[in-house]
Amino acid sequence: MTYAFLLMYAWQEGSCFPGQQTLAKDLGVSERQLQRYLYELRDTKYVEIERKDRRYNNTYIILERNKPFKLKRKKTVDKVA
Repeated sequence: MTYAFLLMYAWQEGSCFPGQQTLAKDLGVSERQLQRYLYELRDTKYVEIERKDRRYNNTYIILERNKPFKLKRKKTVDKVA
């Protein structure tokens, strides 16, 4: 959903710069959860995150994707009580 909202904000420009507070509110999630989603999009090369100056919002650059990707799942260890 985060990617879809970034595409909506970017429209046909290829990048956008919504504030995280605004984006989180629109998605109905906390700002911390939104940051996790954004980092996942960055790590899977769907977006590039740039920040020119601390006074301004991040700029999210939509990257071109031609291949599907597979999420890498973290290995979990079952704890026995």
